[in-house]
Amino acid sequence: MKKIMYILLIGIFLVGCSKRKVDNVVKGDQDQELNEAEAPKNLTKVTFNLDTFPNTNHSGIFVASELGFYEEEGIDIDITQPSEVDSIGNVSSGFAQFGFSSQENIAEALAGYSKLKVMAVASITEHNHAGIISRKDKNIVTLKDL
Repeated sequence: MKKIMYILLIGIFLVGCSKRKVDNVVKGDQDQELNEAEAPKNLTKVTFNLDTFPNTNHSGIFVASELGFYEEEGIDIDITQPSEVDSIGNVSSGFAQFGFSSQENIAEALAGYSKLKVMAVASITEHNHAGIISRKDKNIVTLKDL
């Protein structure tokens, strides 16, 4: 499972690094592509549950899938959208092995406020896009102060 997690992360963050595969397609080296596609492969099925409709945060996963990065590493990835249950619920229940979620939902699950069994494995952005703020004159500087 660790290997799959690392490969997913590589696909998300390093998609632009595979110049070889892109060059093969641009140069018309399609025979090599067809031969690789025809070869039988023993792939591990992995479901990756998005947090919302596909958007730019998910680009790395889709590009890596299109370029065949997952197959090269033995992964048959199924990218799904959440239904009424969010991705944390889908991962916790075993419907998906991995999923995207907001920091707020992940923090709640990890803090023990829910009974969902999940673990945060990576961030997709360098800085958080959300946070808790209060008026400066209230002197709220820790969670306990809330």
